[in-house]
Amino acid sequence: MPGNALLILYPDASEADLRAAVRRVGASVVGGPTPANAWVLHVPRDRFEQRMAELAASQQVRLAHPLVETAP
Repeated sequence: MPGNALLILYPDASEADLRAAVRRVGASVVGGPTPANAWVLHVPRDRFEQRMAELAASQQVRLAHPLVETAP
């Protein structure tokens, strides 16, 4: 499953916070952490923009950014 989103949490976020944020939007971790402490996710394509907005709105999330163009 290829990664299509990048997630960076705040430094005080726990592994449980990561799992909860990912699970809440139906995504899965496919890589990470990178040297920049980023995680590569696979976010399902249906409702992609909504799922990304939900990730970005999480208190523990510093950055949620698509790695691919989201246009159909």
